[in-house]
Amino acid sequence: MIDVKKDFKILSFNIHKGVDFFGKSQLTKLKDSLAVSDTDLVLLQELVGQHSFKQKNRHKIHTEDQLEFLADTIWSYMAYGKNAVYSDRHHGNAILSKHPVDWWENHDISETPFESRGVLMTRLPLSDKRYLWIANTHLSLIDKDRKVQMGRIFKLLSAIPASDPLILAGDFNDWNMGLSKLIGQSQLGLSEAYENLNGQLAKTFPAPWPILSLDRVYYRGIKPLDVQVQNSNLWKKLSDHLSMRVTFSF
Repeated sequence: MIDVKKDFKILSFNIHKGVDFFGKSQLTKLKDSLAVSDTDLVLLQELVGQHSFKQKNRHKIHTEDQLEFLADTIWSYMAYGKNAVYSDRHHGNAILSKHPVDWWENHDISETPFESRGVLMTRLPLSDKRYLWIANTHLSLIDKDRKVQMGRIFKLLSAIPASDPLILAGDFNDWNMGLSKLIGQSQLGLSEAYENLNGQLAKTFPAPWPILSLDRVYYRGIKPLDVQVQNSNLWKKLSDHLSMRVTFSF
């Protein structure tokens, strides 16, 4: 159970299937970096739920199950939403948590058979008998599909009690900024954490030379105290995206 008297820290990261911008496996370094990130909860996109033995050797990846590998001995609770399924592997969104997760559900929001997308919903009990709701998503590369997918997410989030805090984060692929206005005008009362504290959205892609604001952390019912784009030389080498770390207060 989360103590609402303490700050709550999250990290959102598209891990690019555990390889860096140039296709080299960084899974062990990623695990070590997450372990020392001082966060309560991690939202991951493009995590490989399972590789075949052939794929494991081909990509020189140390494990066939990235979720189990990353969570081992560090994160007590985890959830995985399988989105893209191939004959020899599958990948999707995942959540790692140091606090109990009492419910989770994955929703397919794909618009075409060529691009599998989803939103992973989880719920964490708070000490004041409410819940913290988390939605982890990875949206389409196509503008019109992203807008339809956001409509589906709005519908899912509208069922959450207005008195409960909510975080919607992930890789929105919103390279043309078409979703920003749409989300701002929704009836859900969502704000973006980095934009709230810095007056603009964070640039997170591509990791070596970030120019696009693809990764976002939206919230409601809690207060962002600090937002950091993890842009050290180490974090730049872990994926093709940069991660975002947000400290919230209840």
